[in-house]
Amino acid sequence: MWAYLAIYSRAFHIVKDENPVMAMVPLADITNHHYNAALTSKKFDSEKRTFKISSTKECPSGEEVFLLYGPLDNSELLLFFGFALPDNPYDTVKIELDVLDEEEYTTSLKKMLFFASAEGFMLSHDLKMVDGKVVHRELMGSLRLLWMTPEEIEGYSLENVDEICDKVISVENEKQAISTLTSVLDYMLSMYPTTWEEDKVALAAGLPDWKVYCYHYRMGQKAIMETAKKELNEKLANL
Repeated sequence: MWAYLAIYSRAFHIVKDENPVMAMVPLADITNHHYNAALTSKKFDSEKRTFKISSTKECPSGEEVFLLYGPLDNSELLLFFGFALPDNPYDTVKIELDVLDEEEYTTSLKKMLFFASAEGFMLSHDLKMVDGKVVHRELMGSLRLLWMTPEEIEGYSLENVDEICDKVISVENEKQAISTLTSVLDYMLSMYPTTWEEDKVALAAGLPDWKVYCYHYRMGQKAIMETAKKELNEKLANL
């Protein structure tokens, strides 16, 4: 197990002789990760038989040079490398939706067809910051689809259902969609014993490293969910 974890947490995934392989690279594997790292390109030069790491920006003399391990959120960093970063732009919150009970059979069947076959429509979504927004169009489309009445869904097929992601179906439908996601977020936030503000105070007071990493993780989760709630409130106010 130790050997497996040592390799998995330190090996580089590269292409050697046109084949994907994992390689242990002495010295390179001591480089620390950061999402804004200067070193981002890693590859094996088959002609010179050398491993190359390239910088995309200037590296000032005397400063630590970081390597981008990948677009990893804090849950992945904790799981595979044992640390987490504050304000990680790759942080993600998993959202699970449920189909509605006691719905008319034909309507329910059509919705399940869209969820199974239409691109972007899912019951599982990731909340993450993309282009300054957390609540993305596919999530809103999925929520709208869940709450569509038989009359509202009548005019949609696999050819045009994507339109649901970009427009309000009806005021009532939009309110239901927003309320559903807000309730999910409120429930997830209630599972934490503290607020983001209380976590910030605890961090400032000083904590052991392992606790600091845990706080970075959960503060990142809370920040995304609170941002999502603000976006939903704005949508509701603009109806």
